[in-house]
Amino acid sequence: MVNLPDFYDPEVHTAILQQALVQAVEEKTVNWVGSLDTTREHVYVPDAMKAVAPLAFHEEVYGEHWRVPGAGPISLRRALAISEQHLGHRIPARASNAWTLRLLSLWVGRLRAFMPIVPAYLDPVSFDGTKLCRLVGEPPLTPYERGIPKTMDWLAGPSPVAR
Repeated sequence: MVNLPDFYDPEVHTAILQQALVQAVEEKTVNWVGSLDTTREHVYVPDAMKAVAPLAFHEEVYGEHWRVPGAGPISLRRALAISEQHLGHRIPARASNAWTLRLLSLWVGRLRAFMPIVPAYLDPVSFDGTKLCRLVGEPPLTPYERGIPKTMDWLAGPSPVAR
């Protein structure tokens, strides 16, 4: 089994960081689950695939758990700072705690379906890829300072599929 952090990339359709980038590109207030300062690890999709594919060539991976790291934990506040520098303007953000989301879910059906996994978004998340690195070497890791602007440029393009 391979565990990966949340994805982001020009062609990701839904993921928490991806949705924040879409809202930022559309010049909307970014809505976030949990604190703007909680750090979570995210992985740029091309990096994830370059890390996962070599595992298929090793028999010893079967029946084991493998964690693919991203470029390290990042807070939404830091991701927005990268985005603001790239876009050249301030991006407003609104954080919602579990109680607020629970209340809103009384009226919003999609949110009601999301409620069981909200606790997973309130705590910091970091992936230890030591085991993976020992077997296949260091995976490529695109720094957020490159991956976020590239994703935003694609989202701002003429007709992005991800919206």
